[in-house]
Amino acid sequence: MMPFLSCSFCAFIWAVLLLGTAAPIAVRAEANAAQAFVARAERELELADVANQRAQWVNQTYLTDDTNWLAARAAETFTGMQMRLAREAASFRDPAIDLLTRRRLALLVLTVRSPAPMNADQARQWAETKARMVSQYNRHRVQDGSRTLGSYGEVRRAMELNRDPSTLAQLWRDWHAVGATLEPDYARFVELSRGGAKSLGFTDVGELWRSVYDMEPAQLATDVERLWSEIRPLYVELHCYARAQLASAYGGDVQPLAGPIRIELTRNPMGMYWSGAFDLIAHDLPAPAYDLDRILEAKHPSGRAMAEYADRFWTSMALPAMPATFWARSMFEKPADRDVVCPGAAAIVDGSEDVRLKMCAGANVLDFSTVHHEVGHAVYALAYREQPFLFRASANDAFHEAFADLGALSITPSYLQAIGLVEPSQAPGPEQDLGLLLRMALQRVTFMPFSLIVDKWRWQVFSGEVPPAQYDAAWWALVAKYQGLAPTEARVEGAFDIAALPHITGDISYIRYFYAYLLEFQLFKAACDRAGWTGPLHRCSLYGDKAAGERLRAMLAMGSSAPWQAALETATGSRQLSAAGMLAYFRPLQEFLERQNAGRQCGW
Repeated sequence: MMPFLSCSFCAFIWAVLLLGTAAPIAVRAEANAAQAFVARAERELELADVANQRAQWVNQTYLTDDTNWLAARAAETFTGMQMRLAREAASFRDPAIDLLTRRRLALLVLTVRSPAPMNADQARQWAETKARMVSQYNRHRVQDGSRTLGSYGEVRRAMELNRDPSTLAQLWRDWHAVGATLEPDYARFVELSRGGAKSLGFTDVGELWRSVYDMEPAQLATDVERLWSEIRPLYVELHCYARAQLASAYGGDVQPLAGPIRIELTRNPMGMYWSGAFDLIAHDLPAPAYDLDRILEAKHPSGRAMAEYADRFWTSMALPAMPATFWARSMFEKPADRDVVCPGAAAIVDGSEDVRLKMCAGANVLDFSTVHHEVGHAVYALAYREQPFLFRASANDAFHEAFADLGALSITPSYLQAIGLVEPSQAPGPEQDLGLLLRMALQRVTFMPFSLIVDKWRWQVFSGEVPPAQYDAAWWALVAKYQGLAPTEARVEGAFDIAALPHITGDISYIRYFYAYLLEFQLFKAACDRAGWTGPLHRCSLYGDKAAGERLRAMLAMGSSAPWQAALETATGSRQLSAAGMLAYFRPLQEFLERQNAGRQCGW
């Protein structure tokens, strides 16, 4: 990894972000000029951002060649403005500039997550390449018998509902076939983006991405390994138990008792969540008192109805409600008459109240959870809307994800009873908690190594350490080392299997999710502790907890105006990110897994 202090402005950024927003010191001429520049930059960016967000929204909800062109032009214009203002921000280095202004100058640089080249022709090629990749990815189709599957979510769901290993392998191969069509464009996009990052004073995009966490990039790489070392023992026990259960269900010829797990047997396109295989992995545990998937399928709430459940959850904590424009402008379900970008996302169109949900929601547990999550993003945005434009963001990328996921963590039996989805007679007893915890672990714990390796791979690609000819070898080496998974058959270079994940063509950083999953449990435990909850952590729900909502709202309202450590302290009383919350949540499950795995050869 390249050292962080590769340019004087990079050092300036690091110092500012760590110092935060102390009282201003003596202001000289350049300090006055910096304040005027920041005010002008925020006005320009806010207007341009709304135009860009609207163009991206139309493109993602009406996916055509024309909207691709419009989205590419809007992205080119907005990114060009970001790059121009970022380079101008880098010219202000007078130590007399007050720290609040200095932080906004630093954020002007760091909010450019996808940097375009300075050259106008290359910038246009960059925007067109990105739009082409996103469009090609979202138009990829696979067959599942007589059904045509047109999105990552549909393929994921088809795999979750199928046990046959040959069918699972075929679905996995067919969805991953999109990668081979994307690799040349992706390699060119990386090359163009590297030029953009260098124009901002960074060695590559990876260094830029690692610089947004109020610490040196080299420290971040060390920090994620520290946190992973805390979680890995739980993951190894879960892997060992799941492998034994799958071997029992399929036989040793399909899934051996030793070594890696076949990736398609996780019943997830990327092997990130294994909850689709819960029926086989948990087959000898006490049966759950209810099956939320079946309840939702029977009640069949619309996408809008599920969003209404989510809105009521967040407002029960005295947090902002979704405005009228949300209900009028969101896309809750997949339209029958056009191509759209299906993966769920919250769109924050302006800094006032135009927040929206884009999703092809179905009546199932994962989408029910996802809707709670995405509405949580909109809640966060509404909470910090009073901040200046540059501070209208979470304390860091992980905070947005972590806060949003508090909704998913609160989908407990008591919450489901309170909203009428589960009858009191269906309340699970303590003996059924292991099944509930195992299902959650197959979503959260299995995700941890995956969320780590996506950006470990990209950091190597962005820096040039891994060239296009080694994309696949480098990816599968990380999958084997951290996840303990393997494909059914040997993969060849050019398959570009990682591109089956939408975040690759979308150029969205992934390490935020690794931090977010740890942070959400830390926030959750702190809120439950403060509420006086004395039962098992996994049975706590924040539904209706206005005191927790008040404390969280204070954190949300800060936006990105201070280092994330200050935001964490506001919500939890601690400035140190830790895996302790996640480990406390899953402690009863880990003790069970250790007993079950006694005598087995764990690891891979």
